[in-house]
Amino acid sequence: MRLAFYTPFVPLNHPKPSGDTAIARSIVDFLRRRGHTVSETSHFSSTWLWLRPWKLPGLLKARREFRQALQENNPDAVLVYHSYYRAPDLLSPLAAAQGLPVFHFGSAYASRRRKSLRTRPGYELNLKSLRLAAHCFTLKRPEYENLLRIMEPERVTYIRPGIETQRFTPDDDARLLLRVRWNVPAETPLILTVAMLRPGTKSEGVVQALRALARLHTDGVDFRYVVVGDGPEQSALRHMADELIPGKARFIGRIASVELPAVYSASDCYAFPGINEGLGMAYLEAQCAGLPAVGWDRWGAAECIVHGETGFVTPAWDTNAFADAIQTLATDPATRLKMGRAARKHVLAGHDRDRNYVRMERVMESHLGGGRTEGHAAVTQSAAPEITQ
Repeated sequence: MRLAFYTPFVPLNHPKPSGDTAIARSIVDFLRRRGHTVSETSHFSSTWLWLRPWKLPGLLKARREFRQALQENNPDAVLVYHSYYRAPDLLSPLAAAQGLPVFHFGSAYASRRRKSLRTRPGYELNLKSLRLAAHCFTLKRPEYENLLRIMEPERVTYIRPGIETQRFTPDDDARLLLRVRWNVPAETPLILTVAMLRPGTKSEGVVQALRALARLHTDGVDFRYVVVGDGPEQSALRHMADELIPGKARFIGRIASVELPAVYSASDCYAFPGINEGLGMAYLEAQCAGLPAVGWDRWGAAECIVHGETGFVTPAWDTNAFADAIQTLATDPATRLKMGRAARKHVLAGHDRDRNYVRMERVMESHLGGGRTEGHAAVTQSAAPEITQ
């Protein structure tokens, strides 16, 4: 397939790390490794365009660039990543008008956005784009249900969120090395959080984790807490950790993605509320590395953790329940080990990115009247079976 790719929210080359760019890049990487041609069409962001009239000349330029890209690359279809009310897809309707199939991945529909004058324009523009789509793929169960309100079931596919499972294999050598470096005794449970420490829900998630861990500290539980990630809130969070769990927290800042598997291997459980987390890919990474995970029940954690089997999903904003779950894993090595093994098995079986994305690939190819062709690269080898809905 020859695909024209567009992200109306955050472009692929955006320098700020985020889940959106990570997922978008993973889709492009998968398709290219499978032998397909994927060409970016525009870096234009439509975020709050109707409230920012000074961006209109940029939209006109983007439309010209988009048409030119379609003419030069002659794609079989257009693939749009993450169109929603705040950043609606304003370019792919140009392709649909030319008869090109348009696929959406990770786009969202929310009827409540039509009720506000501030969000109604974006709601209408996003709805128009989604209705023109040949097919929509989503990684979120709630979004799947919402899309079914405006699209026929045969035009919507739920794909389980996935990661590169081969990257997150438990590594005993890395565990020993990092724990020696961090001065963490072998028998002391190490609790991990991975998050950008920016204002808002990310830093609030660390605040909630610290408050839960403060109860463990008061109860005399032995543990260490490691936070991976940096941002403007790091200093304040360090100060809070010094007050609530003195001597037990380590903030190691931002690290390269290749270093992250070793950090998971050095840890014993993953804990983060995941406030407003759309997917929470870190829960999958941690579980794949053999860590049981703890998160809250309203957002992405519930999509990734099997409560009572691979970790715990606790009621949102219930600090005591969150602390209870973490304390169970910190004080019960047998349960921690059992859940960690189940967690890895769970991710390998259902959340291998490449095997899950094959389903997307097959649906797109079926729309275009083709199947697998010789010369397309094989999917990454994995222990995970193919996932079906």
